Amino acid sequence: MLAQLVSRGRSFSRRPDEYDSLDRGGQLNQLSGDLCYLGLLLVPPNAEKRPEPLYGLVKLPRGAATVTSPWGRFRYFPELALYFNSVPTNRIVEQLSVGLGEYDTGWHDPATSWTRAREQALHARVNGAGLLVLPEMCTSGFTMDAAGHAERPDGPSVRALSSIAADCNIWIVAGIPMHRDGKFFNSALAFSPDGSVAATYDKRRLFNYAKETEVYSPGSASCVIEVDGVSLALFICFELRFPELFRDAGEQADAFVIIANWPATRQRHWDVLTRARAIENQCYVIAVNRTGEADGLSYAGGSVILNPQGERIDTQTANSPLRTGTISHAVVEQTRRTFPFLSSAGL
Repeated sequence: MLAQLVSRGRSFSRRPDEYDSLDRGGQLNQLSGDLCYLGLLLVPPNAEKRPEPLYGLVKLPRGAATVTSPWGRFRYFPELALYFNSVPTNRIVEQLSVGLGEYDTGWHDPATSWTRAREQALHARVNGAGLLVLPEMCTSGFTMDAAGHAERPDGPSVRALSSIAADCNIWIVAGIPMHRDGKFFNSALAFSPDGSVAATYDKRRLFNYAKETEVYSPGSASCVIEVDGVSLALFICFELRFPELFRDAGEQADAFVIIANWPATRQRHWDVLTRARAIENQCYVIAVNRTGEADGLSYAGGSVILNPQGERIDTQTANSPLRTGTISHAVVEQTRRTFPFLSSAGL
């Protein structure tokens, strides 16, 4: 049997007898139906070469056996030809595939939302995404009951999303109402593929119309993270109406990530403003809104990835409801170099 490996669209095969540990130990995790997360540690006979950790998601028959792994997080199923995604954590590629995690987050029901978020992450990983973006306050809905639903930094929703990111080996940006230092914040958390919280952004422009200013404290700083050599500035919902926030972060960012609970009654505003933020800053916009009904409001989604020209580039995946798109640092650089109008604004 050959273990067939796929790395960013590049396929290659190796015989099992080329490695010492391909057929020893391992674990299979049944995550959702017949979709499983697997991995293996390839240990070459030549001691001078480092072991190769490989991992991925494949479909397997239900009821497959589980055995203990001497390596902990590395999992595999040796009786099948497996397809793996090999994504070294220290590699800078300056290109990133993004999954739009649009779903019905429910209302005051974090456990249901965790299950749906995991399904989104599985679809994203199967389709090669390195980043999954989930909606604002995805664990509670846009709630003003912060006392009942905001969480500490080690709260159950933080742990659940951390586990999802680690299990699927994927970056996740997700909204959670947070409780820190005696205050409540509407926050976006960035989870790295090892499950750690890489960054936290607190919403700076609060939605007074919904009395958000009476419950939550505003953040004080922008937040830019780097994933696979692509820089991402984080924003939350109502902030989409304030172009100065985006202009301030635009020089540092290849893409704006906007997570939202944006009601269907103002859907046209969402469509126009997301496009405007992309065009006026010559960068990508990754905007994810929820769907469903909550607290008397309807949400129609409309999640989108726009290129620096304001053109939609996300597409429907063939095997799931997820939409994905690829963003590139080089495209942003080329766009700004070809038509450098931002220099007139002093940027």
